[in-house]
Amino acid sequence: MSDKFQTFCFSHSGSWFLPFLWLSLLAGLFACSWTGDDRSDCPSGFRIRLQPALHAQIQPDSGTGVITDEIDTLSLYVFDAQGQFVCLHTENRQSLTENDYIITLPLEYKDGDVYELVFWAGGDNRHYRMPQLTPGSSTRDELTLRLERDGDGRQDDELGHLWYGHLRLSRIQPSELTSVSVPMLKDSNRFVITLHDTSGQGLDADDYDFTLLADNGRMNADNEVMTGDRVTYAAYHTESASETEPAATRTGEVSLARARLNTLRLLADQEARLVVTDRVSGQKVVDIDLTRYLLMTRPLFEESNGVELSDQDYLDYEDRFNVIFYLTPMGKLEALNINGWIIRLNDAQL
Repeated sequence: MSDKFQTFCFSHSGSWFLPFLWLSLLAGLFACSWTGDDRSDCPSGFRIRLQPALHAQIQPDSGTGVITDEIDTLSLYVFDAQGQFVCLHTENRQSLTENDYIITLPLEYKDGDVYELVFWAGGDNRHYRMPQLTPGSSTRDELTLRLERDGDGRQDDELGHLWYGHLRLSRIQPSELTSVSVPMLKDSNRFVITLHDTSGQGLDADDYDFTLLADNGRMNADNEVMTGDRVTYAAYHTESASETEPAATRTGEVSLARARLNTLRLLADQEARLVVTDRVSGQKVVDIDLTRYLLMTRPLFEESNGVELSDQDYLDYEDRFNVIFYLTPMGKLEALNINGWIIRLNDAQL
């Protein structure tokens, strides 16, 4: 690796998101002759714009707004055509905001050379751990993201937003910065789980244990969930409440027990089991494959938004779910509501 290349691409040392190193890059750009025909001192490389994947299809005017709201820090891992680690480039919110969420990444020009870029970005990322890679010897196979949890595999903190992106670059021109875009996928999800009771006995959120069990605690450089790393996501917030419903639906005051949970990326072909347990009796009030029921709302989402999505695209796009479980006076489930859509249940479905 040449000294020129190392000047503009900073290697990994310490924790995942490092303090931003920008002075060397600015010096190189300001020294560049952008006017006239002589551009020999201008850096080769790319201007990379972050954009949310799928949002342009579903919300054409969404732009980068959702990303600017949720990304405070970004790590960009650069690999060569053989998958060897080259360097780590980092950004913080200030630098991203000042540059309209466009990353300038000078790369040394080599005729026919190919670079692979892997992005992970988000907000409060103290729960996500990455390995320390060594330029020139580490490979992309070593790059994994792992979610921290306690010794029992339980995670009950509110996780920061997490976004993933991937680019393969092979159009480096000498003394020219080429503009490209990277579609960023959302790797984190948030749930509001509500028990809705009309028996008049009342519900206390402290009486219930809300958990979401998923085998998704680790992901590789391709954003693939690596099996064998099961996590028990527990509620990071619970509350009890009551509300009065209009006579057109139900009469009288209803009692609610509500919990907030989060999880990393969900896969369409992988179970994510939601379990709500009565702490006093030990009885499971809810025990379902939540992924299955989330996917039941995809056709309704498509119809209301005028789009067609695969099951996985839907799970990668929709990252906030409000799930309400309606309980009968006997404490049994009769229906659930996911983001406003009602799904009626019977014993065969549970």
